[in-house]
Amino acid sequence: MGHGRPPRPRVPRDQAAHLSVAPAALYAFWQLTGLLGLVGGFFGDAGARIAWVLFGIGTLAMIWSTAPAGGRAAATGLAALMWALASIFALRGLSLRPIVHNHPPQYQFSPALHLHAMLPAPTPAGDDFGDEPDNVHPLQR
Repeated sequence: MGHGRPPRPRVPRDQAAHLSVAPAALYAFWQLTGLLGLVGGFFGDAGARIAWVLFGIGTLAMIWSTAPAGGRAAATGLAALMWALASIFALRGLSLRPIVHNHPPQYQFSPALHLHAMLPAPTPAGDDFGDEPDNVHPLQR
């Protein structure tokens, strides 16, 4: 910490001991993950931006866990500041507002309802009331 930089994130030896991969290879993979997240995020890839955020959280967690107790907060805070500055490029153009496309649809949906009803024949004029004298029948006992 004498150089003013936070310690580089590394996998502790006791955690990497049971892995079949060398710690240097893990560190190189971690750096490649960060680089791909930064470049992919710059070009707007959503997966790369998610990877960038997870990369930053993981880096801060590793710095917190490996830094000496006296400088833990300062090292993690400085790393968070550097990660936030790099995030300006990785997350450029990121907006939480929804994107609204006001383009007319490519297709036209025209619902049509066809009714085929059987209508009764029209009745002669004056014959539609049913008041003829022959339609009145007395009650039968």
